[in-house]
Amino acid sequence: MTDMTRQRFLLPLFAILLLAGCATPLDQERDTTPFTLEQLLQQARDTSDLAASQRLRLQAVEMLQQQQDYESARQLLQTMATERLKQAERDQFQLLAMNNIVATGDRRWAGTLSPSLDPNHPERLPENMQLLGIQLQEDTHLLAQQPLRAALVLIRNPQLADSEELSQRHDRIWRYLRGSHEDDLEQASRDFSDHTTQGWLELALVLMADPRAVMEAQSATVRRWQQNWPNHPAAMEPPRELQLIARLSQDRPRKIVLALPLSGPLASAGRAIREGFMAAVYEEFSQNGESGASVDIFDTHGTPFSEIYAELLTSNPDLVVGPLGRDDLAGLKNQDRLPVPLLALSYLEDDEPVPQGLYQFGLSGEDEARQVADRLARDGHRNAILIAPRGEWGERMKDSFNKRHEARGGTLLHSATYANQGDLRQLVSTAFGIDVSRQRANNLQRITGVGLQFEPRRRQDIDAIVLLAPPGQARQLNPLFAFYYGADLPVYGTSLLYGGNPDPSRDGDLGGIHFTDIPWVLQPEEELRPVLQQLFPALANRYDRLFALGADSFRLTGRLPLLEEVEDSWMNGHTGRLYMDERRAIYREQRWAQFRSGRPVLTEESREQSGGQTAPLPGVQQSN
Repeated sequence: MTDMTRQRFLLPLFAILLLAGCATPLDQERDTTPFTLEQLLQQARDTSDLAASQRLRLQAVEMLQQQQDYESARQLLQTMATERLKQAERDQFQLLAMNNIVATGDRRWAGTLSPSLDPNHPERLPENMQLLGIQLQEDTHLLAQQPLRAALVLIRNPQLADSEELSQRHDRIWRYLRGSHEDDLEQASRDFSDHTTQGWLELALVLMADPRAVMEAQSATVRRWQQNWPNHPAAMEPPRELQLIARLSQDRPRKIVLALPLSGPLASAGRAIREGFMAAVYEEFSQNGESGASVDIFDTHGTPFSEIYAELLTSNPDLVVGPLGRDDLAGLKNQDRLPVPLLALSYLEDDEPVPQGLYQFGLSGEDEARQVADRLARDGHRNAILIAPRGEWGERMKDSFNKRHEARGGTLLHSATYANQGDLRQLVSTAFGIDVSRQRANNLQRITGVGLQFEPRRRQDIDAIVLLAPPGQARQLNPLFAFYYGADLPVYGTSLLYGGNPDPSRDGDLGGIHFTDIPWVLQPEEELRPVLQQLFPALANRYDRLFALGADSFRLTGRLPLLEEVEDSWMNGHTGRLYMDERRAIYREQRWAQFRSGRPVLTEESREQSGGQTAPLPGVQQSN
């Protein structure tokens, strides 16, 4: 998560500052007579002195960026040979390139430039440019998805931070370190030997060693680190997240009520959540030797939840977890503030008010649809078609995908819905434009009166297919994509595609599909899962993912203020990496896998997000 708003406010000032500060080294060697852009470029072409030519081009880039013509400036910068430039001019080139990248959000160029950026570069800039140099380098690394490099820039230039609150700086360093891969942190600890850098890296590594440790264990780890590094800047001014962990380990809810439907039509779902919740309670007990919470369990079936909630208040709980249904919140949502915090296991509609004290968490299909849109954007696929089940759920999923896809600059070319017994061949043929192709051929044959040899063609503007279907329908649809000339099109889907356990003999027809699912299903270190599956086999067959929802619900009970108060804070959970938005709705970043030979294979970015775990989960492979 990158806070780009702060940095972008600096850009309108950049051209003035650049000309006032960074032009100085060049001014000593050039005529002070003003030149037009055309004159500068002509002189650069005419001179036989390569170094002089590059200096003139830098002046031209300055002028172009002052005019906010970033595209022309980028083209000029990317054709320059910098090896003949003096150090000050190379620094200027780097500053101009970073400004262009940040102004345009050019992730591809950022990825190319990021490895070559020197963390000590800001020290060499004119004094009035040094802070801006840090900020531009930080943002360039973030656009390149290199948070560790962004952290190192801040760590290694502390003397240039007088204008910024130390606490804010430490918060950003910590956020970037937390988002870094463990292998990269270990390599950096070998590359940098200074006290400050080593301390930050060790702090990140010791907390990363057990990303799902309970709050008390994490607090103890931080205290041990502070004892070992008493004079370290982060020991004297800890990041706010670590301060909160220390506080919350003492102030976390001790008396919790779990309110779920344990009878009636939703009883099985409620029981699965309960068992996952209590398994996490027992897991905490095994780590700490005691559980920090007592749990009372109530059956919500048959009674309006507003009445249950009012009754629960008489026992003075610290937190209520539940209910399961969105409609159950109807009697609470119009209050300004709830007297006891409530972690609801469902979500209000986006336009509904959210009382203070109400948190929202669940396995939202809309979350997954938005992640599919994000993945398409990251993979460069703008034009998509979508196939979803007929009905309200399919419409909600389509709307969620399309809103995010359009926000990312994409276009939904066509959407189609299917029923269980629908004609899937006709659905795919229409989506691919095969019918239109056939109709054109028939019209041409009718007009000319000549029999034509004809091979239908699919529409050529499709970049990707979004498939929202359970395994049965997906196994029929995926081969049809190839049959109708779409074998080259990437297919993306949600966890709906996967039954949760490898079935290579049946899932061979899902080959090539990329899909997102929760770590509980895809990652090998999920120790609670086999225990719960063995204890509750009847629930595991259909409600396996609800075990994970229950376990994360308990782990969230002590971290709700952390996610709410610390910007971009997150928790590694069984259901994904968990964040909280401004409506106190918790959303998930899941993992990605691809079907190969009928088995899901974790993609590389999912391996990195899970900390580089490489041990294979039985039946689930890991990509190389």
